[in-house]
Amino acid sequence: PFTKQAGHSKACGSRRCFFTEDRVFFNHTNLQAVIFYGSELEIGDLPLPRKENHDWALLHEESPKNNFVFCMPNILPWFNHTATFRRSSDLPLTLQYLNDIADLTSKEFFVETASKETVKTNLSLVAYVQSDCNTPIERDAFVSELMKYINVDSYGKCIHNKDLPKELSSAMEAMDNKHFWRLLANYKFHIAIENYACEDYITEKLWRPLIVGSVPIYFGSPSVVDWLPNNADSAILVSNYSGPEDLAKAIKKIDGNNKLYESFLGHKLHQRISNKALLNTMKKRRWGVNDAKRPSFVEEFECLVCSRVWKRLESPRRVNFVANASHYSCDPPQSMLKKQSRGFWRELYRQAKTEAQVLEDILQANVAVDEQYLQNKILSSLHSSSRSN
Repeated sequence: PFTKQAGHSKACGSRRCFFTEDRVFFNHTNLQAVIFYGSELEIGDLPLPRKENHDWALLHEESPKNNFVFCMPNILPWFNHTATFRRSSDLPLTLQYLNDIADLTSKEFFVETASKETVKTNLSLVAYVQSDCNTPIERDAFVSELMKYINVDSYGKCIHNKDLPKELSSAMEAMDNKHFWRLLANYKFHIAIENYACEDYITEKLWRPLIVGSVPIYFGSPSVVDWLPNNADSAILVSNYSGPEDLAKAIKKIDGNNKLYESFLGHKLHQRISNKALLNTMKKRRWGVNDAKRPSFVEEFECLVCSRVWKRLESPRRVNFVANASHYSCDPPQSMLKKQSRGFWRELYRQAKTEAQVLEDILQANVAVDEQYLQNKILSSLHSSSRSN
């Protein structure tokens, strides 16, 4: 799936499965599973009626804001197999943005503290690089408030106040450019705020500063400490402070004490990673990121589904694989400043809750519906919900 190929047969261990995106196979007698990509799932485009032997698999590694319907606890149990950013999914993709554990200890980009001190006259203490300026947690609003108390260089489209060197035309185009990473390595701190706060939703925003040797100022997954190279000693956690002013004071305190500052850089200075969960997860991971020697996580998920289907078919007893809410669900969006979501995102989340109930009704009835019926049903449910509130 997701390769735009007409179809191909693939070996998964000792078993083999045929994968295709051609919908003509929906009615094939040998069809055993359908894999959905979460961000592109449309309720009105489901392969219904669903046969008893049809497994449904969900691949959804992207931000919760892309499709809030999966945040609702009543939806995940309709799927049999999952690959999401949550560690409890069948194929956890929590560390999908970390290519190699060695990147964390490598000194390819690392700049010593003394050298960082010498460039302070040209650079601010903190770097910020973002292109998504409309986030459910109001990331830009928080950073703008932080800027009242500490200098921040913003290279991206959001709160832009500093231009890149001419050879790096735009921050977004330069994201994987080594020259850009070397520039970021000169900063003592790097704002790493996800666009949504959800368990295990961790992106390149965290790994980039850790790889270049800058201290992340992190907000996002509440359990991020579980994945940091040296746990709580590897990042400044925004959630530990009462607000932007309190956070700015902490950053300045850490900046003013080189010993304290370098206590966050054990993975670079001592090339030491003490987090056994991180080490073990990366060691056991069979898939890679842009790795010609290993399958991608999409290919790995295909084989997981293939193997499980064969297990179901060959087992003398009935085998059922059922997902649950812990495989994805996320809480409603909250602003980092106001402790409540913005109206726009709050409304989208509320609407998704209604859509999830309509979807569950359709799945229970197990009948195909057209787009017009679906929209009328959702609008009717939203109207009823508004009146009851």
